[in-house]
Amino acid sequence: MTLYIKTIAPSDLHNEMVRLKQERHMDFLVNLIGMDWGEDGGLGVVYMLESSETGETAEIKTATSAREHPYLPTVSDLWQIVNIYEREVYDFYGIIFLNHPDMRRLFLREDWQGFPFRKDDKAEEENPLRMDNEPLADTTKEYFLNADGSVGV
Repeated sequence: MTLYIKTIAPSDLHNEMVRLKQERHMDFLVNLIGMDWGEDGGLGVVYMLESSETGETAEIKTATSAREHPYLPTVSDLWQIVNIYEREVYDFYGIIFLNHPDMRRLFLREDWQGFPFRKDDKAEEENPLRMDNEPLADTTKEYFLNADGSVGV
């Protein structure tokens, strides 16, 4: 049962999340998803919350139109898992979460230029494949079950 879906200004996000956690008992952050709604919609996040007491859910959307320096407030002080989720959004969309305790890339290399999930990303131009400086790891093993129940390679 969805409680509501609401769009919040970045300046109101943290207070609304505190209210939802305290008053509506939204103790479980199911997920947060980074989004690029283009030039008109901006860069932002959709938060999915749930109350383990009542089963109610809420979806909160926030966005910034500042594509060059996209800042949103962190909510990592409210749910521990947000620490990783916000780093993932930063890594792929370039959104910087203010007051986040560890704002660095999570999946991509530190020398990666740009943010690959943004609609205006130029990763192909800025990050050509470097195939000569790293060993190829394009191998696999086939595992099978033997008649005696053991696993073979």
